[in-house]
Amino acid sequence: MPKPDKLTASEKLLINILEKHGITPYRIPPSQNKGEESPDFEISIGSTSTIWEVKEITENSFEKSIEGEEYEESYSIESRKRLNKRVDKAVKQLSSFKAENKPCIIAIMDNRSFFTKDLILHDEIMLILAGRGHFSTDRDGQRHEIHRDKSRISGYGFIRAIALIYKETEEVVIFHNPNATFPLTSPSFSAIFKNNYRLEKTERSLVWIKDLSSQIE
Repeated sequence: MPKPDKLTASEKLLINILEKHGITPYRIPPSQNKGEESPDFEISIGSTSTIWEVKEITENSFEKSIEGEEYEESYSIESRKRLNKRVDKAVKQLSSFKAENKPCIIAIMDNRSFFTKDLILHDEIMLILAGRGHFSTDRDGQRHEIHRDKSRISGYGFIRAIALIYKETEEVVIFHNPNATFPLTSPSFSAIFKNNYRLEKTERSLVWIKDLSSQIE
């Protein structure tokens, strides 16, 4: 494990969360290949080994300038663009590392202050994983999904999930990739990360539903 000062805030928090469950993540050594970046961790939980790349969103110069000011709402700037950029880079890292043979997870933490953090970042993660749905309304006023845009990580089935790390509550929420080559269903994994969301088909549309099986003690 590298020295603590070499770790980002999101990496430190993820390590702390795992160590509370008796799990020590393996820090993947830096790549020796020019222009190639290794993912951050290999994490083994039970019989399941996963590769993690951890990204965080930090405040830009404008967001730093409004800290402590009195505003009636938060002012996060271009969260979608910044989140997409980090996810794209993570996918590239995992692909170049040839991590396709193991389940891969991209972890995101919004490390901005309360005044500038995006309180609905999970909605953007859902869009990345499943694309945007388009709807029509029938004669009874019921909305039905008629089309769904291609997801941002379409074609990367080895990305099993995107994890959202909440620094205030020290929680990790897992949003499972509906297009994963194989779903991540390990009971040991769900026992550690109890907040799991999966995309399910209903009569009228696809909806994100909390996996209650991971709540059973």
